[in-house]
Amino acid sequence: MSNKKVVELAEATYHELAKEEEGDNFAMKKAKAFAVEVGGTIRTIGTHGDVYELLEELTGRKLLTTDIAIGVETCGWASPIREGESEDEQVPPSQHPDRRRVRLVSLVTRKYEMASAMGFADTPDEVITDDGSARGTLAEELLATVMTMVVASE
Repeated sequence: MSNKKVVELAEATYHELAKEEEGDNFAMKKAKAFAVEVGGTIRTIGTHGDVYELLEELTGRKLLTTDIAIGVETCGWASPIREGESEDEQVPPSQHPDRRRVRLVSLVTRKYEMASAMGFADTPDEVITDDGSARGTLAEELLATVMTMVVASE
């Protein structure tokens, strides 16, 4: 799957999952893990109040042969990262004065291609996509989890 196709899949999944949410799309009570099947069907494979514990629960689970990608949907706070700031100097997003409520869909294919789509509560019609260059703990943990799932399915 080309990188462009993975980004398109992430964005389509973002919009499709938004239709499933009741009420405020930026106030999810639980993170959701999902599988995208051949043909685009999205299947929920887990939910949890903590996205990292959700990924831990999925570690080593077998994929269906029709699964082309695994991902997570979660909400939280985002804040700008100041250039030159070390991680120790950064204010947690939930405490940052410029924080914004964010909804994120991130996925990884069976071939370890990553992409994400996210939107902010204050600009809900604007969706920002990433072609896998995003960095951070969630991206790393999702990739590691999907790797265990692919290996378990071989």
